[in-house]
Amino acid sequence: MTTLTKVTRNFQITLPEEVRQQFKIRLGDSIAIERADFGFRLHKVEKGKLEDFVGALGSFEEKVPSTELQKMWRKEFEKRGKR
Repeated sequence: MTTLTKVTRNFQITLPEEVRQQFKIRLGDSIAIERADFGFRLHKVEKGKLEDFVGALGSFEEKVPSTELQKMWRKEFEKRGKR
């Protein structure tokens, strides 16, 4: 299937309805963008179970700013999502 879409001035794209339906993409779903030999590919990220992430950030002896926690969580989430 080849479907065209345009990039908006905010560098966003709209997934055509037939793509959303075929891949069961719903509002709030995450889409990963990966490099590929031919350019790039998109794929829907399946939501993990909460227990998949228990202990992902370890424990902290001192207070860590929430922005740092978010960066650490995101990095761990991406790493675990590639398995």
